This record gives sequence, C-alpha cells and structure tokens, in this order.
Amino acid sequence: MVTVVEGYRSGNTTFNQNQKIVDMKDTILELKPSMYPLTAIIGRIRKVQATQAKFEWLEDERMPHWDAATIAHSAVATDIYVDNAEFFESGMTIVFPRTGEVARCTGTTVTSDYITVVRGTGAATINAAEPIMIIADSNEEGATSKDGKQTVLTNAYNYTQIFRTPVSITRTESKANLIGGNELDRQRAKRGQEHQEKIERALWFGKRAIVTSGTHPRRFTGGIFEWITTNITDFGGMMTEFDCDQFLETASYYGSENKLAFMAARPISVVNGFAKDRLYVVDQAKKEFGLDIVKYVSPQGTLNMVKHPMFEGAVYGYYMCVLDLSDDCIEYKFIDDTQLHQNIQANDLDGQKDEYLTEAGLLFANEKRHSLGKNIKS
Repeated sequence: MVTVVEGYRSGNTTFNQNQKIVDMKDTILELKPSMYPLTAIIGRIRKVQATQAKFEWLEDERMPHWDAATIAHSAVATDIYVDNAEFFESGMTIVFPRTGEVARCTGTTVTSDYITVVRGTGAATINAAEPIMIIADSNEEGATSKDGKQTVLTNAYNYTQIFRTPVSITRTESKANLIGGNELDRQRAKRGQEHQEKIERALWFGKRAIVTSGTHPRRFTGGIFEWITTNITDFGGMMTEFDCDQFLETASYYGSENKLAFMAARPISVVNGFAKDRLYVVDQAKKEFGLDIVKYVSPQGTLNMVKHPMFEGAVYGYYMCVLDLSDDCIEYKFIDDTQLHQNIQANDLDGQKDEYLTEAGLLFANEKRHSLGKNIKS
C-alpha cells in the first residue's frame, strides 16, 4: 500500500532515507597522523643493515680525571683512600677543589684502593667523599717512559625484533564501491602507519629479551628508556628556567651540545612559558623529516624540541628525553626493513591477505650522552 504524507518535504519528512546521497568527505581522516618522529629521523640518517639477530658494539670512555676520598683524613695524612686507585699514577698532580690544596701522587696501591701523596701548601682535613681532580702527570727530566694506562672497552648488544601487521579483505569487499576509494588500498595505508607506530613504540618502551621456549626464538629489542640509566632527573612536578638550564648542563656534558629533545605536550608548554624569546622554528626539519622542530637556545647548548604523540598518560605525558644523534651512537639496525608482502593467503581463500614485515632493532651506544627528564607538569 502506498504511503502518503502532507505538507512541504523536509529533512524530517517521513520518506525512504536510502534515497539520500550521504554528504561525506571523500577521504577518511585518521585520528593521529605522524606518530613516529624517532624512526622518521634515524630511519633517514642512521639506518644500517644488521647481519645477525643479535648485534653488538664496543664502547669506550676517556680516562677519568675525577675521583673521591672514601673516608675522612687528617691534614697530615699521606695515604689517601680513594674510590678508584687505578685512576692515579706516580707523578700525577691532584687538587682538592674545596680547599684548593694541590698534592703530588708518589705511588698507588690498587689492591687496597689508596694513593700515597706529598701534601701541598695549606693542607687541610679531607672529608669523606671529598672530590679529587686529577690535573696531569709530571715527569722528571731525563726519565724513562712509564707504563701506559688505558680504559677497557665494554661490550653491549641488542636484538632485532620481528614486527608483522596483516591486511586482509574478502574478494567481494575488494570489488565494492566504497567511500574513501578502494578499501584494500585504504587498509594498506592505515595498517602501514600502524605498523610503523608499533616499531616506534618498541624503540622507546621495549625491553631487551629473548624467549627460547618455543619452536624458534622470539626476540625483543631494548628501547631507549631501558638504555638510559645515568642522566635521569625527576623534576618533582615543576621545572623552572633555572631547572631546565641545570638539566641541560648534564645533558650537554657528554657528546654534542646540539641535541634533539623528544617531549610530551606539557613539557613543551612549560618551556614555551619561560623561553618564548629564545625559541626558533627549524624550517629545514619540516622539509627533510616532515616534523615541526623548535630550537631552544640556552647558554648550556642548543635543544631541538619535537613533540612526541606517544608521550602521553599519567607518566609519559610529563617526559622529556634528550638524545645525541652525533657520531653514530644511535642507529636503526635492520635485517629486513619494512616490506609489504602481497597475496600470502591460503590458496583456496576467497579474498586477499597482505602483510607488512620488518625485522629491526635499536643500537644505542654511550648512554651517558643522553638524558631523561620526568614529572614536568608546570
């Protein structure tokens, strides 16, 4: 039976809604584009082929020139117990910064961790944990050469991790005329972005491990937050301009003074609040990496700040991580870089299955070059 309505036809009129052409944008917008700034940068400048799933590297440091007394000593004591007697050698001059006393080392006893010294003018009591600076060696005229000292290289390693992200669609669905264009192409683009986001999260939050209980090993790459163990500052909820500059003293002590800071939204707002006259937009970064980078110029060095969308929540939402990208100390290591394998479905499946596959990991050397700031809320 026919349905009859009276009056002007409007959007509220009872009629067959299937007659309407839906007013919808012809592209489907994703919620969070550009979620992987770290891989966007090191994937361009530090991408290196790995030959094994476990990759290793050697690290070294300069000869130390700071140590400390372990216990208190009198103003006339000549055997000084120190943390690391192997740092010293006969003929070295040392200074106690608190008192300004300069003494001369005449011998070391490494097994008992003490040095023998000739005390200097104005010798005073040495406190427990008293800092000692090693100035330099001094040598007698006409003397023979001393035995050399060197630091021992340390070995570090990480694993590559296998990342897999499938894309599947039925044959019927792949033929449909849908908003947003071909659905397989759209899903490939969407899942490709999600695949890169998984890698990005692993490079930050991953924990190095290997599981051998299965038929084949399963490896996990260690991320940046696992590697940084020395230069970690908890701001206790507030970071002033002085606090920031003090943090940068430590952050710029090792390696380059031009560093890259990945930051949550809140720490960026905090820095913007006290340093507006010292912030500059880095135009080249947008062209090269597709990222917005703002440069903060401090007497302690230059900080290139980039917002990281994955730094969110009650903990990571107040993070600032400062990285040194110089001297190949951070590398994206891969056995197989990201590839899209197509048509991997079973032979009798009425549809198509593709899969993004990557096997990669993080090389993170000289962790003292890098710094982490936490709990920056205001």
